[in-house]
Amino acid sequence: MAETIKTIGRRMVRKKAAMVKAKAAAEKAEKDYRDEERAFWDRLDEEGDSTRTVDLGEDIGRVQFIKRETIRGRVIDKDRALASLAEAGLDEALVDRSVRQGVLNDYMRRWIRSGENIPEGLDFGATRYVTITPKKAD
Repeated sequence: MAETIKTIGRRMVRKKAAMVKAKAAAEKAEKDYRDEERAFWDRLDEEGDSTRTVDLGEDIGRVQFIKRETIRGRVIDKDRALASLAEAGLDEALVDRSVRQGVLNDYMRRWIRSGENIPEGLDFGATRYVTITPKKAD
């Protein structure tokens, strides 16, 4: 005999509630992790390290932590950015009067590393994170 709409509906409502609860828990766990990651990044920065290998005990073992940063360019004023990029001779960054994100990111990283001024109409954002790599026992 086929299940009734009521039976399926009840199951769906319960599963939806479980899904919403799990999503909220996952979002909180991610926020908590990102807060710890920022604190760890800052601590490594204070100590002048970019990599640290730590023995975290028998249950976890040796783990390597590596600071990483991804810099991405962003257009804050399209007209000024397009004009600045064209003036700088960066025509390959222009396609159909829009900025190709990958090319912009590459130039942004170069400008920041070299200390050059960022062209008008552009800005950047950086995503900082720490990679965690368990190490095999010696």
